[in-house]
Amino acid sequence: MEETLPDKLSVLRDEMRIEHLDAFVFTTSDGHGSRRIARHWNDVQWLSGYDIDGLTLILTASKAMLCPENEAMRETLRPLITDDFQLLPPATAIIDWLGLELEPINGAIVGIDGRTTPIATALTLEKGLRQHGGINLRWNFNPTDRLWSDRDPLPAPLLSPMSTDTTLTERIKMVKQALHEQHCDGMLVTSLLDIALILGVHPTKQDGRPAFEAYMIIAPEQSTLYINKVEDLQCQMSILPSIEVDIKALSLWKEGAADYFAYNILIDPATCPIVLPPYLPERTKQVLATSPIEATLKSLYPNPIL
Repeated sequence: MEETLPDKLSVLRDEMRIEHLDAFVFTTSDGHGSRRIARHWNDVQWLSGYDIDGLTLILTASKAMLCPENEAMRETLRPLITDDFQLLPPATAIIDWLGLELEPINGAIVGIDGRTTPIATALTLEKGLRQHGGINLRWNFNPTDRLWSDRDPLPAPLLSPMSTDTTLTERIKMVKQALHEQHCDGMLVTSLLDIALILGVHPTKQDGRPAFEAYMIIAPEQSTLYINKVEDLQCQMSILPSIEVDIKALSLWKEGAADYFAYNILIDPATCPIVLPPYLPERTKQVLATSPIEATLKSLYPNPIL
């Protein structure tokens, strides 16, 4: 029988105690900076029952705070709130609330899921928490992984081509030129929109959720797409009009990152999860900068669904 919300929160708090976590911040996010996320990643919805894009949940030993990103979301949530949850007070920053709540705890630790938290978000949170009495941030553990045994599967590739007069080879060349202008040899592409623009396919399904799960490494010699359900993609190979991009299983991404061989690589901190860069070679200089792909390729598509 499926656990009730109070049961989930209770068991989750037990897991947090085992891992010495004083709070955990669950965000409605995935590993690509997507506007809407696949249900596989929606810990907030699984824990709270609220399927609202942009909603954050903070769990401590005694409180479960729902944090709306704007007032419209707050008004939507207000009549739905149950006794298990509270709403973060208006005009209160998550970092400030955590600082006050955890102030009595010496050496407090806050957890986030590093697989779905962008570098920029993690670094901002880490800096802010340290300023509140030296609160530490941990991002290599998510307690729901031990509890949520029936997660929805990752979205299988369902690739629908977007209309454009350019070839994949031409688009790759344009991206490499844009990287060259930023003095970068290659790029770790984490945004599904960026990957879709390169491949010439729609990034989302009709419900606005991601149409696939993937990362991509653009290197000086060979670019590689790491995507889930490669066997499904092979049935759609006509969508990829050249062999400019090698295709491998998403599970092989770590090995591919470790094999990257160039002086530097561009990483967009707004979409790259905090856990990914350490898999790159230590000799490679990591350049944190905004991805040039959307600005370079978006105009090639007359009516893209973005």
